[in-house]
Amino acid sequence: MKPEFILAIKDSSFEGKLDQGMNSVSLNLFALMSQKDLIIGQREALETDPTYRQIIPYICLAKTGENGETLFYPYVRTKVSGEERLKGNVSIGFGGHIDLADVAHEDSIINLLETVGAAAARELEEEVDLSGGGEESSVDLFDNGLLIDDSNEVGKVHIGVVLTAMIPKEINPSSKEEALELLEPMTARQLLDSGLPVENWTKIVLESVVDATAITGKVDAA
Repeated sequence: MKPEFILAIKDSSFEGKLDQGMNSVSLNLFALMSQKDLIIGQREALETDPTYRQIIPYICLAKTGENGETLFYPYVRTKVSGEERLKGNVSIGFGGHIDLADVAHEDSIINLLETVGAAAARELEEEVDLSGGGEESSVDLFDNGLLIDDSNEVGKVHIGVVLTAMIPKEINPSSKEEALELLEPMTARQLLDSGLPVENWTKIVLESVVDATAITGKVDAA
């Protein structure tokens, strides 16, 4: 098997700057603070090297409900999922590693904003059908912050760039991949209270949504 090359960043880049959980750091600021520490490396080696974090666009698919609430589309990773460590878990985060082909650059300088956008668009196109029986629908993409989770071995070598993809109300998305089974949309609170085996990154995102709702007094929103 040929080696797979992906985008990562030195873990030392975040020392003293990011907390465990969700961090309110914009993608623009992340691009500025990380530029000198970006690398392209072999995925197999990076999976066991905690001195680097693989950058993962974590795209939460959502729509506005009838009462103005934000509904997230959870999915379960089926038995044919390629990621052994996450099988059976429920997630709201689509996406994956940033492949070499996603990397936008000029004069060998990586444009992280364009790169994350390209990777997010590719992952959504590969994993989710948003046609709704007609033409492909437009998606509004919102930047939510950075996610750090060192509670397990997977989290220690990744950093999540959390995005919310808001789709039109009339669209009912479906999975393009056998490894992902979409469930009925729920609010953040409903999903946290559902008893489903929610993966840790999703739990962190949902709890940040509920906390933000409590502070603002607004209906569940991303």
